[in-house]
Amino acid sequence: MSELKRPNIRDYMENKEEDDVDGDWYEQYAADTEIYMQQQKIQRFQDSLRQDYGIDDETWNNTPDKMKAIMVELHNEAEKHNYLMEELVCWKDNMPI
Repeated sequence: MSELKRPNIRDYMENKEEDDVDGDWYEQYAADTEIYMQQQKIQRFQDSLRQDYGIDDETWNNTPDKMKAIMVELHNEAEKHNYLMEELVCWKDNMPI
């Protein structure tokens, strides 16, 4: 598993004069960031398959595609729920009594 590297906007800004004639360096940065976010999401799901759910590669390959789609969707919803719960706890802790 390779380490993902988040795109740095400074790298795009520094190279904008020499590489970018049209001035669309920001669009390239946004596109690269979106790709990075998708790769990070995939990597988190793959880690969860192995660690949290105990599903190995052979089992995953033998799983029907519809079931895979359902599992991915449920995992994403669970991540969203966990994020919202963390935000609510933080909000509650910061509220004056």
